[in-house]
Amino acid sequence: MFSKAATSEDALKASIEALRQIVVFYDEQGLQLPAVHAATALEAAQIALENGEVHDLTEASGVHEGPNV
Repeated sequence: MFSKAATSEDALKASIEALRQIVVFYDEQGLQLPAVHAATALEAAQIALENGEVHDLTEASGVHEGPNV
C-alpha cells in the first residue's frame, strides 16, 4: 500500500493517516470495538513516530537479499 514511500518514516506517516481515516469511519458507523482497536494502533504508531522508533522496513520484516546460508 505504501510501497512508494521514500523512507520508513514516510510509510509510517502514511499509515497514521490511513488509521485516522479508519477510526473516523468506524466511529461514524457506530462500530465501537473496531474503532477502539484502530485507535489503539493509531496511538502506538504516533508514539513510535514521536520517539523516533522508525526502522528500516526490510530489517524489521526479516526480509534479506541473497541466498540463505
